[in-house]
Formats: sequence, structure tokens, C-alpha cells
Amino acid sequence: MIQFETAEDVLLKINELKHQGFDTIHLPGGTSKDGSFYAGAVVVAYNVANREVYILGVPYNSNFHVNGGNGHNKKDGETPEQTVIRELFEETGLQIAVENLTLIWSKDIPDNRPGKLGNLHLKRVYLVIEFNDKNFFTLEGPNPIDHETATPLWIPAPLFVKLVFKGHLAAVYSAFDYLCYHFKDYGCSLMNLMNLAR
Repeated sequence: MIQFETAEDVLLKINELKHQGFDTIHLPGGTSKDGSFYAGAVVVAYNVANREVYILGVPYNSNFHVNGGNGHNKKDGETPEQTVIRELFEETGLQIAVENLTLIWSKDIPDNRPGKLGNLHLKRVYLVIEFNDKNFFTLEGPNPIDHETATPLWIPAPLFVKLVFKGHLAAVYSAFDYLCYHFKDYGCSLMNLMNLAR
């Protein structure tokens, strides 16, 4: 069962994690082994008690790869859907079925990595509202799999848009657009945020 926390409590946890080197909040997800695409997910939950939408954020250590992280869990030949399902499990413990992924944002961007200049890097972000959370990480601190990420946090949507890595923000608003159009409860909670974004 999801433990929804106040924005103040979430900020306290984030400040603790910053002292451990986790300097940004990302969407859960990752890049393919060949670097040709990124696949991430906007994972949302609705708290009936306070009629608030919560987004799953992953505290991220941007120095992880600089300091020797080698992507040892990445698999050759994965589709974006396979990548995001695997990364979600590795970073949050959530189990996702492919039929519960809804593509809500896709964009080709120039690849600026050394040796890749001139190539395009595809970014795909999926919306997830159905998941199995029996293995959801409740540990505190670094993820035991690789220490690239830390304890995932359910963050109230108004706070999430202020904290999330700016490169993911357009995808988050696309998810909000979809939710506002397709789900009444989500729409009522997110309408003010969407009006601010426009």
C-alpha cells in the first residue's frame, strides 16, 4: 500500500538524500545499452483522502557515471518498453505489465555524447497508473542495486513539477494533459497545474 506523505515530509527526505549525493529528482527510467534511446515513466497515483495526485520521483546521483557507474544491468536489443519495465523494477521495485504502458511523449534530440555527434537520441516517456507494488522499495538511502538512485518518493504533483529534472518536465505535462482528458479525478486535481503550464 502506498504511503502518501506531506510535501514538507517529502522535502525533508530529499534534503537528507542531497547530503548523500543525490542531487536531482528524475523520472524512473534509463538509456538503452547502445545509447540510441531513453525510456522513462511518469508513474502516478491518486490519494482519495486529500484528492491529490502523486508522482513517483527517483532521487538521482548525477556523478554516478562520472565515478565509474558502467550500466552493467543494461541489456542488448531491448525495446523501449522492455527498458522502462526493467528500469522501473530496478529503481523502484514496481512491476509493470507492457499493456499498462501508455506512450505520452516522444522526441528525437541531438546526441551530444563523445563519438555520437550528429546522431539522434530518441526519448520516449510512458504514463503508468496500473502497477504491482508488492516489491516497492521502502528502504532508506541508496538503491542497493547500483547506488545510482535512492529511495523512490511519492511526491505531490504541485511539488513534483518544481523539483523534477527540467529535461523531463515536458513529458510530465504531457502526462497531465492525458490524465485531465481521460480521468475525471485526476483532471480535477491537475487542472490548475495545467493552466499554469500554458
